[in-house]
Amino acid sequence: MSLFKKSLLKNIILLQTRRIGDLFQTKPLIDNLLEKFNYQCNILIVVDDNFKNIQNNFNQNIKLIGKKEFYKYYYNNYIAINEIDNIALFRLNYDNHDNDNDNKVNNNFNIGGANDKRAHKYCRYSENNDIFFGVKKINNNLKIDEIYFYEAINLNFDIINSLILNTIEAEHKYGFISCGKSYKKKEIICRSKAANYFYNTVRYRNQNRINIVDIFSLIGSGKYYSKNCSFNSLKLKKLLPDLNSNKNKKSKKSQKIKSDKLRFLFAPASSNPKRDWPVEEYIILAGLIAQIFKFEIILLGTQKETEIAYKIKNSFKLNQDNQANQDNKDNQDNKDNKNNNVNVGKLNANNANNIIDLTGRTDLNELIDIMQTGDLIISPDTGLLQIANALELDSISIFLGNANIYETGPYFNGAFAISPIEYCYPCIEHAKCDKNYACKNNIKAGDIFNLIKIKLYEKYKSDISKYVLNNNNNDNNNNYNNYNNDNGGEDKINYNSYSKCKRLIKEALNKKKFNVYKCDTSFSISYAGFFKLKPEKNDLIAEILKYSWINLFVFDINNKISYENAVKNIKKKYLIKSIKKEKENYSNNYKKNKDKNKDYNNDRHCINNKIEKDFNYIKDIFKNAQKVNDIEDEKTKQYDLENFKNFLMNFKENYFEYSVIFDYFIYEFEYILKNKSHNDNSNDNSNFKYIFDDIIYIIDFGLIILDNLV
Repeated sequence: MSLFKKSLLKNIILLQTRRIGDLFQTKPLIDNLLEKFNYQCNILIVVDDNFKNIQNNFNQNIKLIGKKEFYKYYYNNYIAINEIDNIALFRLNYDNHDNDNDNKVNNNFNIGGANDKRAHKYCRYSENNDIFFGVKKINNNLKIDEIYFYEAINLNFDIINSLILNTIEAEHKYGFISCGKSYKKKEIICRSKAANYFYNTVRYRNQNRINIVDIFSLIGSGKYYSKNCSFNSLKLKKLLPDLNSNKNKKSKKSQKIKSDKLRFLFAPASSNPKRDWPVEEYIILAGLIAQIFKFEIILLGTQKETEIAYKIKNSFKLNQDNQANQDNKDNQDNKDNKNNNVNVGKLNANNANNIIDLTGRTDLNELIDIMQTGDLIISPDTGLLQIANALELDSISIFLGNANIYETGPYFNGAFAISPIEYCYPCIEHAKCDKNYACKNNIKAGDIFNLIKIKLYEKYKSDISKYVLNNNNNDNNNNYNNYNNDNGGEDKINYNSYSKCKRLIKEALNKKKFNVYKCDTSFSISYAGFFKLKPEKNDLIAEILKYSWINLFVFDINNKISYENAVKNIKKKYLIKSIKKEKENYSNNYKKNKDKNKDYNNDRHCINNKIEKDFNYIKDIFKNAQKVNDIEDEKTKQYDLENFKNFLMNFKENYFEYSVIFDYFIYEFEYILKNKSHNDNSNDNSNFKYIFDDIIYIIDFGLIILDNLV
């Protein structure tokens, strides 16, 4: 195997070894890197070993390599490959154990397990079998310059990848890097700038409005997601494999997409049951689609989802006896399905032929080929949704449980997403649900079907009629007409039905059942409410600071987002004008009811005043603390900075909505100290001025946005 040599092309390495969704969420970063170097670069992506076989889907500038293959090649077999996933706890030790005089970090390291005899010389073990790292160049004959990189980027908060980034020879390094000695993983792995922000937003999820694809791209390229980019990292085929062919004798030929049917992709399950929409709702949704459209439904997923897919497909395979038995329950079923406007039991069994179950029957390459042929995907927060985004496939995604739309929501322009309105949403991934998954009951099949009709009408306009069934030839005519009678007798997808669907969605929003978002990538990834939302304090703070954070992490000043665009985007999403009017009305009422309204700043309609007051207060705190940077004595400076750090840890309890700002400062501060302890030759590492400047910039830019909003 050969990797990139030194050449005229820039060699870049990306470490992205998590799930398939994370790999495709890295696509905007890859595209931005290609654009940055005008395609005069090679990009090596280290991935999970299960994903390296999708190499053919990427263009020639990009090479995928499995992580174990890369570790073995790069470190010349000095990593215990078979043990790498079983190491429970890591410790770092920068001392050489062979009495070597050189105590600094060298180019290579070794990782040892209990069965790795080669590593015993440099690794030590504690009584509880914790592992120490001896950072040392083991093989002096290894030619590092054979694998030379211009940029190295680690996107994973992972001890192995962080150590690797620390040792890779590269002119520029971004992301998570090992730097420090500690018993705690989080203290070993350091992160600066955008990676620091990413780490903290995982802990304060409701304060983040920056999508993970933006964060990945900001970490590695200093540029957010932009539709202005050429986005040519993937090869798009737009062809349809023969879904009915025998997999072992699959023809290499592909046929063009049938023009008379809409192809709906269902990804009915994710990696976490908390995120999954009930299978009964998928069954009802499939029935609604079958009543109106000429359709195919492709069920996609892994072997684990076969049981769920079977339930969906089998619901259409009703024989005559089952249908006869079902007739006795019609009245009760009609009541039960009133909200969803469909009686699944009455659907024609022939519709089952239009439902193709491919769960567990495709490899990743086949799955990508099939997804490129779809018209629309219905999915929870799953890897398939992220692949759909990368393929620019229209989607309606359902975010439940711990899936946060702002973190991992769709980034394809115009994509729809829906999430429940519950005080506990989004929850913590491994936390027990105390509400019996109430969030899953907020969103019904009828709601998703209304969004489907809205999406298809916006996409096809008058051409949508060719995909609508001819009612005279519809075997389910009676049941279909019953459905239409409940919806005003509309038998076509036209502007009137489009308007009615929007009205039904708005009624549900007014009942506080869920929120619906439409993705907009005009400036960066943002989600405009399907109808404008009335913001709470935390919502508006997070939305304002989003643009401050993005601008802070942008490398090129020309790519910064102007406050005019930020204001425009926020106004598109929130009822800012309504807040202003309510404030004016409140002022009039305040004069009449002074005794009832003593505290103006605590009124819910005046959140803009409260935010402005908070911003200025936090700014003053950091401006005053900035004086510590002028202290010449390093010990005194460090002592005062430690005191300020402790003050912030206590202070944020009363200003929880700004916790990301406070913790960002704390970890940037610690990052400098750790670098200084291992890089005594650097005179800049003791200068903390830039951190104070960063925080003050964030607040100042937020104040400009706030001032122009109201």
